[in-house]
Amino acid sequence: MRGIKAYREVSSHTAVLAAKQLDLVVLAYDALIARLHEAGEAIRTGDIALRGEKISRALDIIDRGLVGSLDLEQGGSIAQSLKSHYQRWSLDLVRCNLKADEAILQSVLEDVKTIRSAWDEIRRLPVTR
Repeated sequence: MRGIKAYREVSSHTAVLAAKQLDLVVLAYDALIARLHEAGEAIRTGDIALRGEKISRALDIIDRGLVGSLDLEQGGSIAQSLKSHYQRWSLDLVRCNLKADEAILQSVLEDVKTIRSAWDEIRRLPVTR
């Protein structure tokens, strides 16, 4: 009986950790979206230094926050697909910064919002114990 209780406690603890990780992923997406909006404003106002700073911060969020949180072994094809998205976003943001092209930025922003929405839906699913 003690083994079952211990298993339930570990299972419950693992579910809580997983839920908190999902919260962190959604927060990373929120931070990325905020930096992209700020970069868009910098493009519109012609502030080259601010544009570079905000795009650099967005790239850092992608690299350290999103790519860094991927588990390619356990995540399988979904993790690989996300990694491909993240790589494309990074390349597009570098192009956006070089060209001051708001259309590229908006394309990345829409894609980010779509995937953030999916993570938020997953996060809201009931935790099974």
